[in-house]
Amino acid sequence: ALAAGMLAVFSIPFAVLALLIRLTSPGPVIYRQTRVGKDGKPFTLLKFRTMWVDAEKGTGAVWGQVNDPRTTAVGKWLRRLRLDELPQLWNIIRGDMAFVGPRPERPEFVQELERAIPFYTYRHLVKPGLTGWAQVAYSYAATADASREKLRYDLYYVKHMSLLFDVLIVASTAKAVIQGRGVVAATPRSGSTESPASTHQGTAVSAASGAVRPSDTGASSPSEPDVGQDERNEATRVQ
Repeated sequence: ALAAGMLAVFSIPFAVLALLIRLTSPGPVIYRQTRVGKDGKPFTLLKFRTMWVDAEKGTGAVWGQVNDPRTTAVGKWLRRLRLDELPQLWNIIRGDMAFVGPRPERPEFVQELERAIPFYTYRHLVKPGLTGWAQVAYSYAATADASREKLRYDLYYVKHMSLLFDVLIVASTAKAVIQGRGVVAATPRSGSTESPASTHQGTAVSAASGAVRPSDTGASSPSEPDVGQDERNEATRVQ
């Protein structure tokens, strides 16, 4: 119901964005792409098109990057403000996605990451999200090494998911969009002592002011990116 209401509210902005995309580059307004969802099941994800048509022709699936030469002028702006993801409200209505959860990856990348990263499949215990803890706390993963670090945040979310945690993530996402921070490429941090839990513990969202301030959440950091049977059961109950 919330996603349907947001679609109605954004109907006029959607029309304006669709017109801008249509007038500035040839091709469809909505881009459809297969992604991997809950329990590893594929679904069709919707986005506003930000790249030139046939941008991956001859190369196949490749990692996205900051200042991606495949993006159009309008597409760069849409990505910076994360507006290209708004059509996924329809995916939420269809039940493919949730507002908050690990971002869905393409099957080609999932196969690669499952071979390279232990426990990667555990992020598929819950529905993928329009936004997620990894997106607001770690930023954009453009390599397999960055995805390994990002997975720690995804699994931390799966283990500690709650309504309050979701509100924090949504508020942080809204703040990023308003400030125009958008996507910044993540650089793997060798030897970093920062953890998903320390970021969570040091952040709380003030609904009144939108400020970010220290807070004691009492959460503990998992020493490894593991999700046991209890967490799998918890993830199942929350859905």
